[in-house]
Formats: sequence, C-alpha cells, structure tokens
Amino acid sequence: MTPLETALGLLETSEKTQDPKQKVRTFCAGIDTLGAASANQSDTAQSELIKNLRLSHARVFLERLQHIYTYKDFGDWLEVLSALQKVRPEINRLIAREDDLREIHDQFIAVWKTEAIALAKSIGITTPADDVKGQTS
Repeated sequence: MTPLETALGLLETSEKTQDPKQKVRTFCAGIDTLGAASANQSDTAQSELIKNLRLSHARVFLERLQHIYTYKDFGDWLEVLSALQKVRPEINRLIAREDDLREIHDQFIAVWKTEAIALAKSIGITTPADDVKGQTS
C-alpha cells in the first residue's frame, strides 16, 4: 500500500467512526501520512491531489467538530485543537471564505479559550495580546 492509499484509508476511517478519540487520532494519522506522501512527491498532479485532499478532509473535520465531543474535558479539547493545528493553513482558508465554518471554529475555540490562555501564561508562553502590550509599554 502506498502512503497515499494509507492516508486515504485513515481519513475515511476518521470520517466513518463514531468513537470521538478514534476519529481525532485517525484524522491526525491520516494527515501526517499525507504529509509523508507529499514530502516524497515530485509529481505536480500528485502534489495538487494531496493539497486538495488536505483541504477537503479539513473541511469535513471542521464541519463535524461540534459532534465530536461535548468538550467538557480540557484534554479532549486540546487533542482536537492539536488536530486542527495540523491543517491550520487549510482551516484558515476555509474560515476566511465560509461564515458557517468560521462560526463552528470560533464556537469550538471559545469553549476553553480563557483556560488555555491562563495555562499558556502559567508556563511562560506569551499570547499575541501580551506581545502587543509589551510593544506599547
């Protein structure tokens, strides 16, 4: 099986499974495998296919975001946030063009945003707002 076939199998499993943890983990594994397939690709058509697959599967993952978890657990939220980061360029493209996807994304981020910022600050990570304050002080 080629890396591309493996990636497609993982992404299809992610879309079909009802288990939230498996959905997120197989999505991440599929995206990682697409990355490996892309790194080994010199064929322009194949590279374009991989880009389109990343975009389409990012869309599906984002569309189903509200159904993955209730996000009462911070760890679950972080796991999904990490998955979104793997396809951040595609997510940014999607939420810039489509209001419904931006709303889903923003609702997800809002669930634990305050806690995530507090956690980041507690371990010494500055936020963009901190950077702006530091520049004006």
